Amino acid sequence: MIRIELDLYEKELVAYAEEISFYLKKSGAQKEIAQDVSQDILLRLLESDILWKSL
Repeated sequence: MIRIELDLYEKELVAYAEEISFYLKKSGAQKEIAQDVSQDILLRLLESDILWKSL
């Protein structure tokens, strides 16, 4: 079992969400759409355990 500080994990999630949202807005997406898409991507990452394995 992997033990990780929750604060660190939360900071990583926020950083990923901000980068994804920034990229989408820079590419022309509306703010709300960019936020929705970044949340959907993070949900998929959480469900697949990719982030847990990388930390």
